Amino acid sequence: MYQQLINLYSLFWPRLYVWLRLKILPLDQLEKLLPDNGSILDVGSGYGFSTIYFAKCSTKRQVKGIELEAARVKVAQSAAKGIKNVSFMTDNLANQEKQNYQTIVLIDLLHHLSSSEKKILLKQCFQLLPSQGLLLIKDINTTPTYKYLWNYLHDLTMTRFNRLEFLNSIQMSNLLTSSGFKVIKKYPLKHPLYPHFVYVCKKP
Repeated sequence: MYQQLINLYSLFWPRLYVWLRLKILPLDQLEKLLPDNGSILDVGSGYGFSTIYFAKCSTKRQVKGIELEAARVKVAQSAAKGIKNVSFMTDNLANQEKQNYQTIVLIDLLHHLSSSEKKILLKQCFQLLPSQGLLLIKDINTTPTYKYLWNYLHDLTMTRFNRLEFLNSIQMSNLLTSSGFKVIKKYPLKHPLYPHFVYVCKKP
């Protein structure tokens, strides 16, 4: 399905970006952690490849991607044309308070936020989810060191030297717990260069 996903993008840069991200991100493993039905919100969805993938893996899901950059949302909407159970909009999480989601997904988003911004975002996630609602996070761990440093340089280059703030797995777990979530499971995802780490959380 990865090649089918890449083929949805006609413009050179988004197509190249999605191809590279799929080489790095074990998206199939993340998808297996999601429920097969219900409403899913993908926060910071960018060009929308993860949102579209989650929707195509189960037509019983209603998957929505929100992203701050309007140009990226336009590309995502074009790629998702004809896929009925996916949608995109230029928005932030604060404006989703009247919506109803069973699951919220944060993929490689939190390390781009400051400590205070992380707390605000997680508080918003907690308020949006119903009891037993699922929060799925994939972020970067700080160990092993060589993988962390490689990813740090990668992110610095991709973000044009914007601020980055990574947490180790203990710090992230503490942050999630203090935000009201129960961490059901957490574990690394295998990759030769990137220290991917998954957190599966529920709202008690």
